[in-house]
Amino acid sequence: MFLDTEVFVQQNFQFSFGLLAILSQQVKSNRIELILTDVTINEIESHIKKEVDKAFSALQSLKDKGRILRNSNVPNIAHFFKNHKKKRIHNDLKKQLKSFIEDNKTIILDINTVKPSIVFDRYFKALPPFSDKKKNEFPDAFAIEALNLYCSNNETSLIVISDDPDLVDACEDYDFAHYDRLEEFLQSIQEETELFQKARELLTSVLPNRSRIRIDTTDPKSQENAEETTELEEFIHEEFKTVGFFVADRDAIITDVNIDSIFLNRY
Repeated sequence: MFLDTEVFVQQNFQFSFGLLAILSQQVKSNRIELILTDVTINEIESHIKKEVDKAFSALQSLKDKGRILRNSNVPNIAHFFKNHKKKRIHNDLKKQLKSFIEDNKTIILDINTVKPSIVFDRYFKALPPFSDKKKNEFPDAFAIEALNLYCSNNETSLIVISDDPDLVDACEDYDFAHYDRLEEFLQSIQEETELFQKARELLTSVLPNRSRIRIDTTDPKSQENAEETTELEEFIHEEFKTVGFFVADRDAIITDVNIDSIFLNRY
């Protein structure tokens, strides 16, 4: 999974709680693998500095316009008027970012592995993430090309979280799965977990022993001896309809999928 810079901005760089913390739990449970590029990390750090600068400007404005608050005995009010060190806070947030990256064993891709000629070719053709109206997209272009190279070399797929329209268009070009916002992806993970839990509960109820059972729905004898699995089979058939399928490396559309047999293993 690749997180666009804007994801960190939207989450206010909150690494120890909130959605980024929930994402970390998914990474550490080996459900997903986090990938960033060196240029993306530089962009995130740049945004951290920008937001800290804005915050200190607002804080200075509060000190100037809200000086009457200095007279208050309300707890924590005086804290705003202390001489905070901007560089110290900036370095602290950069350190939190570094810890987030290291704790999640994030794969960091070097954009130097990308041939500039490939990116410039997309630039002159105005292909995503470039466009006629927005051509200053070189960081994203190098990042997404590095991601594409990694996926090709490792024969793996990629999920991209971004609401940048140009990056979204690039995902379609590169055949990357895409979610606009992190919460949408985490919601899909939650739904999969709930579905798995339902299946597990059904398995527990219809398979009381710990023996290995094979059920072949095309075999009449097997059907006669599998009355206790009827509820589970109906559940699987119904939920199977909601699963998406696609044909890799071909221009084709799947219109129908049927289940011929079900094999249940329990140990």
